[in-house]
Amino acid sequence: PYRWARSLAAQLSSARLLTYDGDGHTAYGRGSECADRTINTYLLTGRPPAPDTTCT
Repeated sequence: PYRWARSLAAQLSSARLLTYDGDGHTAYGRGSECADRTINTYLLTGRPPAPDTTCT
């Protein structure tokens, strides 16, 4: 559940939670340009998203 993801992210000092406001368990590769761009940036550069980033 989302509340567990938020709780875990809060417990880890280096964690960032990318929130997807839509249906489904994952957002990557499912039509959200915001999610794809944010995840690709992290994977290619190591730069995490800004805190409280939400994609649709």
